[in-house]
Amino acid sequence: MTIQDEPAEAGAACAERLTATLPDGLGVCCFVNSGSEASELSLRMAHAHTDRTGAVVLGGGYHGTTTSLVGRSPCKFNGRGGSGRPAHVWARRIAFDLRRAGILISTDGPDNNVLKIKPPMPFGRDDADALVTAIRRSLCDQVAGS
Repeated sequence: MTIQDEPAEAGAACAERLTATLPDGLGVCCFVNSGSEASELSLRMAHAHTDRTGAVVLGGGYHGTTTSLVGRSPCKFNGRGGSGRPAHVWARRIAFDLRRAGILISTDGPDNNVLKIKPPMPFGRDDADALVTAIRRSLCDQVAGS
């Protein structure tokens, strides 16, 4: 074993421990080194799963500096030098709906694109289900209204 093999072995051991906690049907763990890389991987996985290229993003959000992510970041495509929202991207502001549902505590960040939700940790399965349901309802209402 060489020194280069040790990080790979540690990563594999960590991935095994993480995937052991996942529900049935989920068994892959990917390690990335940046938010842009994580976002790119998410887009590729979503496209592979749905065969669709569209994306719903948080209005005012910043998702990274890669070419495909700049096209999905309202602060970039609506900002100086931007060319407007691409047709396959829908930017939605969901903070109002989440606040009305009693899930959102506050927003933060330069464009209020960081959502602080409740309850704080620990965040259980029921909390995750309630959050996903509220986000889905907000997005469906906004898409239906556009």
